[in-house]
Amino acid sequence: MAKNCTPDQVSILVQCEALDCFLDFLDSANLKSVKSVLDGLNKLFEKGGLDKKEESPESLLKKCLKRNKGLINLRKLETHQNETVQAKAEELFSRFPELKEF
Repeated sequence: MAKNCTPDQVSILVQCEALDCFLDFLDSANLKSVKSVLDGLNKLFEKGGLDKKEESPESLLKKCLKRNKGLINLRKLETHQNETVQAKAEELFSRFPELKEF
């Protein structure tokens, strides 16, 4: 999803609420979908950059996660029964500790 995206393109995806349905899969019973979303979020945060401007792509992604209960679902995945899902969720929080600040 984000392989060749620029930070500006990530911002547009978030501002247009195009990621809302994507985040709904964090609560899915389909493990393949959950893993794909976790991988996608990892790439989106990576491509979005980690600058601290208020409307940075990272800031917008965090707002999107919060708006869609994605952050709640993401936290639940840290204790998921599937070890791969759990590891991917933990990696996301490890790579982007700012997510824990919500």
